[in-house]
This record gives sequence, C-alpha cells and structure tokens, in this order.
Amino acid sequence: MGMMVPFRLFGALIALAVGATTLSSLFANGIEDIALPASLELLKDPSEAVCFIPCLRTADIPPAVQDLIR
Repeated sequence: MGMMVPFRLFGALIALAVGATTLSSLFANGIEDIALPASLELLKDPSEAVCFIPCLRTADIPPAVQDLIR
C-alpha cells in the first residue's frame, strides 16, 4: 500500500505535464489568427495567457473579438 502513493503522484505529474502541453499548443494555434487589440496582446503568449484569466472580466474587449475568442 505504501508504494502506491509515489506511483499515483508520478502518474498525476505525467498527466499534468501532458495536459499543460496540450492546452498550450491548442491555445497557441487557435489564437494566432485572431487580431487582438493592444490590451489583449498578452494572450499571444500561451504561458502568460493563464495568468491573464482573472483580468478578462475587467478587460475592454469589443464584442466582435469576444465572439472570435469563444
């Protein structure tokens, strides 16, 4: 039973790495064709985009760009 914990943690680490890499590459491919306003240029870098999520509620985003991002 004691040896199962390290294997479960290692499996979770591998899953997290795969998930983060997949999200980053899909996000980068999806956002590259969208013309973003200057206030959203930070989203061009997928590693910085996650940190920008809390600011999205207060960002001034035109409705047309919101539809493209969704």
